[in-house]
Amino acid sequence: MSESVIAYLKSKQVNFQCLNIDDLPDWKDSYHGQDCHWIRAVLLRASDGVAMAVLPAGYMLDFSLLSKLAKKEMEPVQGEEANLLMKGIQPGIRVPLPEYFNFPGLIDRHILSMDKLWFDSGDGKQVIQMTGSDFVAICENSFTASFALSKELLFSSVDGKRVSVQQFTPMRIQSRIEDIIELPAMPGMALDILKISTDRLATPKTLAKIIERDPSLSAQIIGWACAAYYGYRGKIDSVETAINQVLGYEMVLNMCLGIILGQTLRIPQDGPLGLRNYWRQAILCATLAERLCLRMPIQHRPVKGLVYLSGLLHNIGHLLLAHAFPPHSFVVSRFIETNPHISVNDIEKHVLGVSHSQIGAWLLQSWGLPEEIVEATRWHHQEEYASNYAAYSNLILVANQMIGRLMLGDARPSYVPDAVLDTLGLSKDEIISAWNAMEEHIPALEALADQLAA
Repeated sequence: MSESVIAYLKSKQVNFQCLNIDDLPDWKDSYHGQDCHWIRAVLLRASDGVAMAVLPAGYMLDFSLLSKLAKKEMEPVQGEEANLLMKGIQPGIRVPLPEYFNFPGLIDRHILSMDKLWFDSGDGKQVIQMTGSDFVAICENSFTASFALSKELLFSSVDGKRVSVQQFTPMRIQSRIEDIIELPAMPGMALDILKISTDRLATPKTLAKIIERDPSLSAQIIGWACAAYYGYRGKIDSVETAINQVLGYEMVLNMCLGIILGQTLRIPQDGPLGLRNYWRQAILCATLAERLCLRMPIQHRPVKGLVYLSGLLHNIGHLLLAHAFPPHSFVVSRFIETNPHISVNDIEKHVLGVSHSQIGAWLLQSWGLPEEIVEATRWHHQEEYASNYAAYSNLILVANQMIGRLMLGDARPSYVPDAVLDTLGLSKDEIISAWNAMEEHIPALEALADQLAA
């Protein structure tokens, strides 16, 4: 592992040091900072084989620009396939030395100006430190160009020459969403459920009769009630029993509404924003947000059912993007795959000029959903947002930042802002306690989510 990498560097006769990785900040935590010295590697496959792109860890790889510069279409290589290509290296580590692995190299020019850079030696214990100029020198046969963008440059061109994906303005996107022929109206069953949600005379039997019109939905509700997560040991032979004995009226009402609306927009199952990741993130977020809601001071506590439904639907903009703009969704997914720790919101704004939270809110508003859910969808990435319904978006934000350690959908590792916790009346200990209480159930919840994606 690291011994062969170190021997390789010595053969190149460059100055470098070996440092203990435990003495350095993890690049996933520090890459947003101004003094991040980490660099990272991305493996890319083209028709003529695999290449390695190397760039500063805090920069975004402009996937479309790199393909244009290289004059060939490329796609990311990930997971087990990438591990196999990194021969002799600990799984999950990408040592950014293209010529050591006999890969064609694509080196971002920003590395040359780094007075100090770090990269893993391959064993997860030692880190190599050298200057940017020395690093570029050992990659003498690699292609050097500018294809990475700092956060400050994500939304602007460089000297007017940077090639990027053609952007839509938010108004053009909104116009397209309002006019698109293929965009489905709210399903009739969802309308019926919305009607009884405000009907004080509605009963579990009323709700069950609506659900039973759809055998697939009925089976899903009964299957959920039978799941180990809920721990019910009795027999569940009907939707009404599932409502009365296990799940509860409000839970089933909001669960059905979320399922029906989410399944209205059909998209591919796989990919960072595919249906499987959508439902996994939705179920975990809804569950955790509901748990956090119940820990809030009762005088400030929002409606629990609407919190849960907000968690299910807050990322519906991803589904709409894939449904209405498949080519653009494909490009966004490629950017996400090559920049896994860059904010998905930042990537969307760079590629499209608009975020999924905006287009999701437009859709839910056009469907006439409660303002609480529309606001949670629109502002769930906004830490400073304040309104009468801010508790909904803040709960979704906190839940997603805890889920971020799983890298699901658009959830990314992040700290929970003190100001948001103060607004919700929650402490960091309560947030961690809620997460710990849910964590052991994650496999069971993801299994339920996979049923929805099937």
